[in-house]
Amino acid sequence: MHLKKAYVGAGILALGTALAFAVPATASAQAGGDPTIRIAKQAKLSDGGVTDTVTLSLACPAGMQAHLSTTVTQKLGTFEVAFDTGTLDVVCQGGTQKVQIPVAGNPLAPYRPGTADATAHGEFYDSSVGYFIVNDQRLITNVA
Repeated sequence: MHLKKAYVGAGILALGTALAFAVPATASAQAGGDPTIRIAKQAKLSDGGVTDTVTLSLACPAGMQAHLSTTVTQKLGTFEVAFDTGTLDVVCQGGTQKVQIPVAGNPLAPYRPGTADATAHGEFYDSSVGYFIVNDQRLITNVA
C-alpha cells in the first residue's frame, strides 16, 4: 500500500513539473512575438459557391513577411468533393490582424452552405528573427 502511494505521489509531482514548464512556454510564445494563425469559424460563399472566402487571425511582429495558404475541403456526396487552396502574401502590421483568403473552387462541384474542413499554413520570415512555419486546422461553417 505504501508503494502505491509513492508511485502516485511521484506521478503527481512529475505532472505538476511538466505543467509548470508547459504553461509559461505557451504564454511566452504568444507574448514573445512568435507568429500565430487561427482560422475563423465561418467562411463566406460567393459566386454560387465557386469561391469560399476564409478569414484568418494572424499575429506576428511588424514587418515580418508571411506567405499564407488555406485549403478548404467539403464532402458533397458519396463520390463528390469540393476542394481547393488559396494563397496570400502579407506584411505583418504587428499585433493581431485579420486577413481574408479567397479559395476558388470548381464550378462543377461548388462549395455549399454547411460544414467543411479548413487548414491554414503560414510561412513567416524576418531576417532579424528567422523563419517560422505555423499551421491551424478546424471545421468551419460555410455561409451564403
